[in-house]
Amino acid sequence: MKKIVAAMIAIALIVPAIVAVSTIGSIVDISLAKYAPFPAGAGTVTTVYFDVVNKGQELARNITITLVTPYPFSLPNNDPERTIMMLPGSDSKRIEYSILINQNAKNGTYTMTIESLEGNFKKTKNFNVTVRETTSFNKADVVPLFVKTDPEPYPTGTTTLTIDITNVDRGTAFYVIARASSGIAEIDRNEIFVGTLEPNDFVSTDFSLKIKDSVAPGLYPVNITTVYKDKNSNEIEQSGIVYMKVISAQEARRLESAPTPVWIYIIYLMGLAIIVKFAVLPV
Repeated sequence: MKKIVAAMIAIALIVPAIVAVSTIGSIVDISLAKYAPFPAGAGTVTTVYFDVVNKGQELARNITITLVTPYPFSLPNNDPERTIMMLPGSDSKRIEYSILINQNAKNGTYTMTIESLEGNFKKTKNFNVTVRETTSFNKADVVPLFVKTDPEPYPTGTTTLTIDITNVDRGTAFYVIARASSGIAEIDRNEIFVGTLEPNDFVSTDFSLKIKDSVAPGLYPVNITTVYKDKNSNEIEQSGIVYMKVISAQEARRLESAPTPVWIYIIYLMGLAIIVKFAVLPV
């Protein structure tokens, strides 16, 4: 009997120690916070929010989050990765994704997967999103889609951000205006008249941005607001986000000084040979 009591006392002393040890270090977990609109509509863009939580006591560094989007989901901005450079213990950070739902998706619950990687520790979790079929044939849905930045943005530098203003629903959007705003850049002309967008139509739009000198390299949001009128002349305002990658000034200088590819010289010499053969030699 004494041995049993002693064993129970030992277990009672050991268990708290095990629990304490298990929280030492960084323990990254992800939970689905919400998605809006709910339910997600087929053929539309919905915003999905995740909470990344460090359940440990120590600082977590260089957390890479990757969203896997099987049918009927896709990423219109082609941006599956997010990076969290530092996440203190017992702290959390909210991240978001713009998800395009296939227009042929049927009513139901579909699964997407999100992966977190911290050092060599990888964790995978599945989340469910409810989708409804789009029944309105008169509704437009205007969303911004990232195309490119030219040149690559860097602190104090100027770049042209090209986006597609796209109508992904079945109604027509009339008199579309696009406005851009960003906390890391000054925008030369932040409001552009796009025109009328028929269903599945798009117009490419350019914004000139000057990156602020205090910006660190990373992926940054540019907020795009579109205002348009539906067929009943109701004014509708929608908000969207595109993500822009900013590189360091050193990397930008390296890209500018990169040598001309050999194939450029080959094409130049071939063109020169053709000119000599057909233009100079006959004379």
